[in-house]
Amino acid sequence: QPQVAAQLQQITGMTVGLATYGQRPYLFVLYTDDEGDANSALEDLSESGFLTMVVDSRQVVLLSDTVTVY
Repeated sequence: QPQVAAQLQQITGMTVGLATYGQRPYLFVLYTDDEGDANSALEDLSESGFLTMVVDSRQVVLLSDTVTVY
């Protein structure tokens, strides 16, 4: 659903990518080792109605660093 990626880009001001975690695809918003940045992003997205999670990056495969939204 490209409109979800567009909403995420609008809310975060960041480019949204596509990744897999646990053999399932997810939209990828942020990679950081800063706990404050991660918590801030989680809060902003949760308040906007998105289901969010923090995961171990060693178990994530980045498929595309940019989801093209038309």
